Amino acid sequence: MTQPKFETLTIRRVSNRMVKRLAVAFLMLAVSGVTSNSFAQENAASLTRKLETQFLQAPAISAKFVLSGQGTITVTADMKNNKLRIENGQALLISDGKTIWNYDKHANRVTIDGIAKNSALKDPASLFRFSSNYSAALVKSKGTAYTLELTPSNQLQSLLKAAGELQHILLDVKTSSKGVTIIKASASSSQGNAQVSGLKITTLRSAHASDFIFKGNNATQVIDLRE
Repeated sequence: MTQPKFETLTIRRVSNRMVKRLAVAFLMLAVSGVTSNSFAQENAASLTRKLETQFLQAPAISAKFVLSGQGTITVTADMKNNKLRIENGQALLISDGKTIWNYDKHANRVTIDGIAKNSALKDPASLFRFSSNYSAALVKSKGTAYTLELTPSNQLQSLLKAAGELQHILLDVKTSSKGVTIIKASASSSQGNAQVSGLKITTLRSAHASDFIFKGNNATQVIDLRE
């Protein structure tokens, strides 16, 4: 009669051990699920949102890069006052949100015109609204490194044309707890593939008012198209 009692006791001990093991396994699975969600990979939408958040918080932004075939291009945007300046070795474009000055340096000729109501020039910050003004696609990813392709909307293409006729932008970025860092940039333009190098975007506390005032000389030809 003692044998059945021993077997019953053994079964109970085994059963208790199995329950504990199952409980531990379930707990580990739950923790693993939380961990994987916490460190989930970025996607195109999350990367564009993080990029624009970093740049749009400042009252002004300065961007500078070298575009093959066109030299150094600088972009200064006064977000607070909706002013924009884009310059390279051949041309200078200045907008104060109402009027645009398009200066041809070689011809020493400036064309002045009013800005249309639906023009992107009325809102320079649109250049850096990556999540809404660009269609984004994640080309590749490895760990915290990503390659993001940005294609501007039709409304923005005219503005990017002034900044080197860019049509598609490829950004190699890396994420960290501090945000998103642009490691490398390349682009295609209406004139074919164009390599962008030395890209640097800097947030500014304020912009210089003089950057948005056109100054010609006595020989500058003025074509005023304003009505």
